[in-house]
Amino acid sequence: MTAVLVLASRAGSGAVSLGMEFCRRAGAEADLVWAGGDSLPAGAWRQAWRAGALTGAQAADVLGQTVSGASYDLVLLDEADGGREAAARVAARLDLPVIAQVVAIRADQAGVRITRSIEGGARTAVIAPCRPTTLAVVSASVGGTDGDGTARESAVLETPARTTLLEVISEYRPLPGELELDQADVVVAGGRGVGGREGFAQLEELAGLLGGTVGASRVAVDAGWIPYRRQVGLTGKTVAPRLYLAFGISGAPHHVLGMRNSSLIVAVNSDPQAPIFRLAHVSIVGKVEEVVPQLIGEIRRRTDARTLVAAR
Repeated sequence: MTAVLVLASRAGSGAVSLGMEFCRRAGAEADLVWAGGDSLPAGAWRQAWRAGALTGAQAADVLGQTVSGASYDLVLLDEADGGREAAARVAARLDLPVIAQVVAIRADQAGVRITRSIEGGARTAVIAPCRPTTLAVVSASVGGTDGDGTARESAVLETPARTTLLEVISEYRPLPGELELDQADVVVAGGRGVGGREGFAQLEELAGLLGGTVGASRVAVDAGWIPYRRQVGLTGKTVAPRLYLAFGISGAPHHVLGMRNSSLIVAVNSDPQAPIFRLAHVSIVGKVEEVVPQLIGEIRRRTDARTLVAAR
């Protein structure tokens, strides 16, 4: 019988959803490491361990000690909430394979089949794991269900204390133009509505304040406002940051394919009927040249206020 372990930390977890669906169809059993609130997520768990809020490194420690010596066929994590980092650390530590951007899991007579998104979501690939244990990082596009779950046994899992022989001497934050699109947690993207190179200069200032980088639609690249390496879309880069800010971008399909897996999408456009609003989590109808300076001013005001409080 296939055994599944799920690590989750929030309601509506895609890893929980896929794990429970797979278990129902395949007759498998699932355990849970829960780093969320008091109520377990929906599901009939064989056993569950509770852990406090975890960073990516802490999640890797907890997951590593749970998986080590156990016989799990599948370990499911959410792409968000440090899941990608945790999967990479555990894979390197225990020599396990990782499959990212997972959107479905099923079992047939030949074994487990994992479906992952490729080419910016335009296509999918079905993968047959060939190792005893496989880490599956569930795409942020997979939704979940809320509700209380049950477990035959529930215990508190202590987060291991982290020790290090390394001392951080200095830190360096790359400038927006130095950070690659697919490495950034925040992408500030502009399209036709930005108006020109001056508009992109403001987007670069905003990206710097947010610790991110600047992207663009194909229209802005074709106009010569920004280099091609900053293009997001089917003919550019595919990104999945925690925050994607789209300024003056209409939402053409070839652009959407490159950013639709972003965890939080905020769109600003003067056209209330812009297609990008159908995808965005937060929609702002307004002129880019008015909204961007307001955002920059507000971020600077809050940053200055925090600095003043810290200095007292």
